[in-house]
Amino acid sequence: MMRIRSAARVIAVLGAMPASPLVAQDAGSWSRGEPATAPPPVVFHSTMAANLPTAETLSKGELIFEISHRFEPAIAEAEDALFGLDGPVYLRLGLGYAVSNRTLVTLTRSNLNDNYDLNLKVRVIERAGRVPWMLAFAGGWAYNAERPDGVDRATQWYGEAILNAGLGERLGVGFVPWVLHNPDLEAENPETTAGVGGYLQAYLTPQVSVLGEWNATEGFSDFTHDAGTLALQLETGGHFFTLMVTNSIRPNPAQFLAGADVAFEPGEWRFGFNVTRLLVF
Repeated sequence: MMRIRSAARVIAVLGAMPASPLVAQDAGSWSRGEPATAPPPVVFHSTMAANLPTAETLSKGELIFEISHRFEPAIAEAEDALFGLDGPVYLRLGLGYAVSNRTLVTLTRSNLNDNYDLNLKVRVIERAGRVPWMLAFAGGWAYNAERPDGVDRATQWYGEAILNAGLGERLGVGFVPWVLHNPDLEAENPETTAGVGGYLQAYLTPQVSVLGEWNATEGFSDFTHDAGTLALQLETGGHFFTLMVTNSIRPNPAQFLAGADVAFEPGEWRFGFNVTRLLVF
């Protein structure tokens, strides 16, 4: 009986003692060793400016649907073409899928030359800080199912480097150097040309922004002018509405990059719009 009482006293004393430093260190070893991964910085809200791409992508598994119009008559044709809205119109339909958070695959179709375009965009770098920035690369292959008489070459390809940077909380700038093969389907021999596009976007509110875009190109055949665009972009409920005036009516990338057929002057401005819808399942 004496031995039992002595053992009970020893257990009680041990239980009242504080944990040793070694035990405390082992308990703390279960805490997180590294901080959680920070989300990538956001420079632009949309995957496109007006005609040129941004470095933004989607979250893995998301889809984006696009419908775009470029009206052929000039806005200045007020009486004859209802400020350009009577058409004809060049239509672009597109569907993009995010293979990963950094990779977006898009298939678009333009009714100009029945042009089908398969595009891959990959964001490779993003950096936060006082001047957040992103770098992405994109490339595409286009097939023209309808071509002028006597034209046998049906395919085109292009590559783009996309650099975006945020200037404060409300301003974003983008530069898009590019290369394009076979810009002029009717040329005797296929050529490869290069140029650079750029855009500046100011966010008046989180949902409303204005942007200007310019694409400097060598120009081919009848398309000897740089393409310029002024646009208003609205965001609401998973939609982007981009309303624009532009001198370019060629909607798909291999068509747009080659140049415009008229100068960027108010008397030559055409109306156009892009509508995109984010689809999450």
